[in-house]
Amino acid sequence: MKKSNKIIITSVIVAVLLLGLGYAAIQNITLNIAGTAAADPSQLNFKVMFSGTPTVSDETYVTAAITDDTNATINVEGLTKKGDVVTATYTVQNASEDLSADLAVSTTNNNTEYFTLSSEIAQTSLVSGEATTLTVTAELIKTPIKDSVSATIGVQLEAMPVQPGEEGTSEGINDFSQTPDYRNEYGFYYDKFYANQDEGFGFIAHEDGSVEMFAYILSGEIDGLTTDEWICVDYISDEDVDLVEMDVDEVKISKDGKIINIYGVDLEILDIDFHGVYYGCEYSAIVDGAEFVLVIKENGTIKITVYENGGVGEEGEADNFLEPIANDYLMLYDGEIFGTTNATGELFFISTMNTPFTLKEKHNYVSEEIKNATCTEDGEIKYSCTTCNKSYTTILKATNHKNDVDNNGICDDCGETITYTDFEVDSDNRNKIGYSDSTTELVIPATFYEERTRTWYKITSIKSEAFQSCSNLTSVVIPDGVTSIGDYAFRFCENLKAINVDSNNINYCSKDGILYNKDMTTLVKYPAGKTGNIFTIPEEVNTIGYHAFNDCLNLTNVIIPDGVTSIETYAFYWCSNLENIVIPEGMTTISEWVFHGCLKLSNVVIPVGVTSIEENAFGYCPSLTTVNYTGTEEQWNAIQIGTSNTYLTDATINYNYVVPTE
Repeated sequence: MKKSNKIIITSVIVAVLLLGLGYAAIQNITLNIAGTAAADPSQLNFKVMFSGTPTVSDETYVTAAITDDTNATINVEGLTKKGDVVTATYTVQNASEDLSADLAVSTTNNNTEYFTLSSEIAQTSLVSGEATTLTVTAELIKTPIKDSVSATIGVQLEAMPVQPGEEGTSEGINDFSQTPDYRNEYGFYYDKFYANQDEGFGFIAHEDGSVEMFAYILSGEIDGLTTDEWICVDYISDEDVDLVEMDVDEVKISKDGKIINIYGVDLEILDIDFHGVYYGCEYSAIVDGAEFVLVIKENGTIKITVYENGGVGEEGEADNFLEPIANDYLMLYDGEIFGTTNATGELFFISTMNTPFTLKEKHNYVSEEIKNATCTEDGEIKYSCTTCNKSYTTILKATNHKNDVDNNGICDDCGETITYTDFEVDSDNRNKIGYSDSTTELVIPATFYEERTRTWYKITSIKSEAFQSCSNLTSVVIPDGVTSIGDYAFRFCENLKAINVDSNNINYCSKDGILYNKDMTTLVKYPAGKTGNIFTIPEEVNTIGYHAFNDCLNLTNVIIPDGVTSIETYAFYWCSNLENIVIPEGMTTISEWVFHGCLKLSNVVIPVGVTSIEENAFGYCPSLTTVNYTGTEEQWNAIQIGTSNTYLTDATINYNYVVPTE
């Protein structure tokens, strides 16, 4: 497989350890350079390396060394309190005979609570023989009080060989064929593609232990291309899956980190990465006698031109043809359409057209912002090739008042009022408001800005089943703009102890962590994990809502005031430990499934005003042995009792029961 021109020349892995109470240390920062790797034959003399002697900010706490021109180390000790900073500076030299180098440096850090890591390259382009400095800075931003702190920190320096005089031209190329070989603290490589070829399943692992999942198909030979050059990918997960939180029995990692076993299935690192296409360059293919020419722009749109009968047949653009996913890797999509490029980015394949497109013209583009984007008007970026007169422009979308730091609805940049789009939270989009499977305390924002769509959203609704089975949630704060909460919104949320509502909300309120409508006439939701076994419903309440006490396992007694006239379906569904219930005098109907699954319910008081007991109202209540009825036997027999209420009808009925006044 032909290698890409981009070269990753530096990888830094930093182990951060807390060695005792109030003491932290960054140890064994290792820099590895492979400057001659992945060069084309014409670029075999391309080499970027360490040279000279590194310097450090404080020899008491940090030492740095270059073991050879491709390896360097840093050792740090003694960071103990907030604000402690150490630096190490290295000389990076372009040792190539005649090629220039474009440089870029980036950092990763999975413990931003305690540490910041920054790296700076003084000069981003080097001509042959020229040198610059790489400075790495580590700072302790929080004084440790834990027994142990750990982190994985990395610095990556990339170099792109370019011809002399063309420095700074590599930005127009989107090529991710060279990916880092970092292993995270959990043992597997991140930003590598793990897959099982037999199962057609794989994922990309991230540094924090989460993964993005894919279904994939190795396309086989396409017009002479070998199997290992093609991979068709279909994106599965909308939100990351946290491998780290899985049980140790479910995920096993080989010692070398190259194989992960999930539920008994081995997934191995494939020598296939997702690769990008060249922005602005022309790709062509002959389809049914006509030549299709595609130019993919940096904003993801694609210009399509069809040439037939010696001229232009039709021309058009498709929006959102490319979408960045999985840390900037790319997947082609348009509804059901998906495809891939080969390893060098010189060909790419669209599955629905069943043909590879060949790179027809390749350019080196330099970008120029010819019109700034404002809050309300689109800007424009022009890309011009440095070797010919080819150019293309890309729309830089208006920001739509993206800055509102104080969240007052007024744009910080232009002072105009922000227009919001209503946003309804559901189980598919809840990750956009800050929820993940590990979230315990959720504060739902009143508004949020989405960078990709440049849209401001206002949370107006929590849809049915939005947080169903979110078992880690312990508290939820609802903003003032929410006007509706759907059925099952917090069902099976067993650890939820409190629901709090913004005091400005016009539709809902909360008291003692319990959710009510605004005037407290309806009890909407009693948190399933709320402590305490006895609860007295406030006098203002006249309606106990749908699923209001669903799965409240701590409750043994609920005191219902006489003002309650409606208990809705499933209100006490599976309140397993509920022992006694007194139906208030104002009730005429006991709704279906309302007490189903109350396993310990042994005594029920039913008032004479009840005329209907619906299906399964007392289904699966095996402890129900006594029913105290305030009317006569004749009145009891006149009640319409629905099916699946055998435990109720088989119980001992005490007629003319007088409810104690105390």
